[in-house]
Amino acid sequence: MESILGGSHSHQEDLVHVLKTVQAHENQKLHMVVTIQVLKKVGRPSEHQVQLKNRPVEHRCGHVTDITEVTGLEDAEADAEYDAAFNEAIRVIQEVVTHINDQIEEVRYEIEELEAKECQENQ
Repeated sequence: MESILGGSHSHQEDLVHVLKTVQAHENQKLHMVVTIQVLKKVGRPSEHQVQLKNRPVEHRCGHVTDITEVTGLEDAEADAEYDAAFNEAIRVIQEVVTHINDQIEEVRYEIEELEAKECQENQ
């Protein structure tokens, strides 16, 4: 890389800046991937209710109430929050990957330009 940059301090600084930006975005992407994995592991709130209902019942209290409209609304709201968090994580990953790809493409163009300049100087 140094031979391509030819010791140019400004090009090295630009490259360092681009690489630090890519690294920060990779870190953000990793964080969002972990968020998605945690959300998948936990599952949708409404799925928790289904899992609990399918377990064998050893004890049944007389004061347990049936599902009401309020409970159904709360479940729907919890599912909506889960979906929003999941979709936001996916959206952020897509944006970050696009930015990373743009930065890498910028580095490629810069390398090609510097190699062409070096070839012209050597002729």
